[in-house]
Amino acid sequence: HFVELVKYKETNGHCNIPTKKNGSLGNWINTQRLLFRSKKLKADRYEKLVGIGFAFDQESKIWDRHFVELVKYKEKNGHCNIPTTNGSLGSWIKRQRE
Repeated sequence: HFVELVKYKETNGHCNIPTKKNGSLGNWINTQRLLFRSKKLKADRYEKLVGIGFAFDQESKIWDRHFVELVKYKEKNGHCNIPTTNGSLGSWIKRQRE
């Protein structure tokens, strides 16, 4: 599965594969994250995954991406009053306000 992940990154420029839509590769990715969180992922496998830019903590990566979108929005519009109906950024803003 590692080779599949590398090919995906070469094609798409990232390793952020939707795990629910990618069958055995998605299951393998979830397993790697679970092993990492439980401190059972072997060091050599960890190094390989980090080496290709694999993110073990998707939540913080998503948070960072939305924060960058927010900064760009503020630069363009002069404020951060984004309607919560404004796509994924709006949904993220709503969760931050809660």
